[in-house]
Amino acid sequence: SGPAVSKPGGRLQVTVLRARRLQDLGIRSLGSFEPFVVCELADKPASRFETTRSTDAEDPDWDESRELPNYARGDVLEVSVVGGSRMGSRTTLLGIAELRGGEFDREGGFEGTIRIEAVEEEVPNDGPQE
Repeated sequence: SGPAVSKPGGRLQVTVLRARRLQDLGIRSLGSFEPFVVCELADKPASRFETTRSTDAEDPDWDESRELPNYARGDVLEVSVVGGSRMGSRTTLLGIAELRGGEFDREGGFEGTIRIEAVEEEVPNDGPQE
């Protein structure tokens, strides 16, 4: 893995490429959702970003990058897959994952697949946040 490369007050570059086989999460009404990804450093809501919504509920592609501010060595990156209803009336947390700093705060960063744990719980529909 190698030593940490972050500096105090640094920024974390995050790229969300795609999700595959969301139907394997066992979500009952997956076809009625437009999935998107929310990334946030744990306990740092100002770092939150959301991808755009995808019309492909099973194998969405995003290929979106953002810099998350105020990264500190040891921070945890929280990754959530969320389904916005096609009618816009509700939002459902479909699955979550966490990446610990040691998994990405190193030369070359992290590149790979993250396994999402199914959740399926309704969340407040506040609309996209940047």
